[in-house]
Amino acid sequence: MTIFVGMFKNRKREVAIHLLAVATFLLLPVLFAPGPVDLHGFVQNPHIKRDFLSSAIMLLFFYANYFVFIPRFYFRKKYLPFLLFALLFLASIALLPALLFPFERGRPGPPPPAWGGGLGFVLFEMGHQFFLFAATILLSLTIKINGRWRRTEKEKLRAELSYLKAQINPHFLFNTLNSIYALSIEKSDKTPEAVVKLSGMMRYVLSESHKDHVPLGKEIDYIGDYVELQKIRLGHTVKLSYSFSGQPSGKEIAPLVLIPFVENAFKHGVNAEEISDIVIHIQVDEKSMTLEVINNKVRSVADAAEKSGLGIENTRNRLKLLYPDTHELTIRDADKVFSVVLKIYFA
Repeated sequence: MTIFVGMFKNRKREVAIHLLAVATFLLLPVLFAPGPVDLHGFVQNPHIKRDFLSSAIMLLFFYANYFVFIPRFYFRKKYLPFLLFALLFLASIALLPALLFPFERGRPGPPPPAWGGGLGFVLFEMGHQFFLFAATILLSLTIKINGRWRRTEKEKLRAELSYLKAQINPHFLFNTLNSIYALSIEKSDKTPEAVVKLSGMMRYVLSESHKDHVPLGKEIDYIGDYVELQKIRLGHTVKLSYSFSGQPSGKEIAPLVLIPFVENAFKHGVNAEEISDIVIHIQVDEKSMTLEVINNKVRSVADAAEKSGLGIENTRNRLKLLYPDTHELTIRDADKVFSVVLKIYFA
């Protein structure tokens, strides 16, 4: 709903800007007319009426070019029809005003060309309008091409994010199932509780991960469920500290952008033969959210993807795409300690 309201507001703003630009452009002949011009003078002055009609046709060409000629002809490399329509409009701008409001002796405005009517008159008027007409073509082309480029970039961004999500989400399922499998081998009474936690996590992944943004509270609940599942699996073999402070209501975040850092701590910070120490803290204030994850580095058996840091690298790329100027990520990889501090600023 919020997205649709935002789109509606943007559309209203865009329409208002266009209407203001059109009104200003049409009033230019009146504003720059020599001497005072009242309504009677405007109606009676053929020079102003010619300029006003030329501006109106120029605007008509701008929007016809923007919505029809450029998409149908220019982008499809049909340059001849595009050129013919442009010349047709240029001739209309040059001829129609002069035909509908002809020059009269003794009236205000410049006299007709010295060589009179015919082809010379047409060429004179076309030359008179050419530079403004060329500027109109360039402006409409620039705006249309820029809009097309922006749409292409947006589609590319969505494709990249979908690709990164597709790599991350199966990783969650794989590691969580491993946790439950370990419980079932031990015939632990906590296995049903772990299954319930997994059910809630998968429900979140399936229902929310495709969205651009989700409530921050849901993302934090997901992390909490993951941590609780790890507590069930690991018991007291790991010194684990998880804390959260702040008020997440009313704030949104990209889904599954925090969990890889938490998951990474359990991948590389847990070993039954060594001291395992993991600290996870999330703090939310009015303007930002901060995630801090610290784990001591232990010997671990990891697959190729884990050794290469695929989850962390994917998340780093997602953050660059989703929050290019509104996040700070600090990763410290020391000899014995690995730490991550991620700060995301709310719009």
